[in-house]
Amino acid sequence: MKSNQNQSSYQTSCKDCVFAEYEGITQVSCQADRLKFFGDTVEAYDNDKEFYVINDVCTYYRPPSWNDGKPDKSKAREELKPTFGIYVNISNQDDESVAKTVDSIKLIDYEKERIVITINHLLEEEKPYYHEVLGSLLNHGFNAFLTVARLKIHKEWDNIQRLQGTDFCSFVNAGEEVEPNIFTACEREKAESGDKFVSLTLGGTDLFMTNIFTRYYLQHLDIPELKDALLKESMEEGHHKDLNG
Repeated sequence: MKSNQNQSSYQTSCKDCVFAEYEGITQVSCQADRLKFFGDTVEAYDNDKEFYVINDVCTYYRPPSWNDGKPDKSKAREELKPTFGIYVNISNQDDESVAKTVDSIKLIDYEKERIVITINHLLEEEKPYYHEVLGSLLNHGFNAFLTVARLKIHKEWDNIQRLQGTDFCSFVNAGEEVEPNIFTACEREKAESGDKFVSLTLGGTDLFMTNIFTRYYLQHLDIPELKDALLKESMEEGHHKDLNG
């Protein structure tokens, strides 16, 4: 039974999307192959066409004005590539440990302009080497920041705020190595599987949706505690991706 369309802000109408494929006036498929990822779709109609309405947000929707009206899945996927943030805790760590983590970041296989790195230490720990680390990251093309805080709670919150605007974030201590392929793997999972996930693990690195992490931080006021809590909850609710097999 087809329903007359009454579209809400939480729906996506395929009617005018460049990826909607029609036979006559009836939509028969999606050239971006996204319909299979949505369980709740409605067959709708108006005076012009019969088309699908998705009861969710489809990030692949593109209006007729996009790309001269030509469907291009690769172009849409490129536009949707997520951004990532890394917070490196260098407090109470020796220079060798800091260098180990920074060197692993430099090996990350992903566009550097889509990565934000923030490193932070307490005021009492100030040393010239930290500015050398910042310069090294900037010279490698990363969006990098070095901040100084007087108190631990300010140190964590200031850096979490710097990561706002990214899609996913990771939190590492100096001495830990970041998995070089984790951002590429996350982007591939989002684009190809269609699954929605709050957290993802590859190697020894965990990723979290930044907006979720930010939302719950003030309930914990402790990054390690919140990481454990989010991993536990996302695993229990089926919103975790473990790519370690």
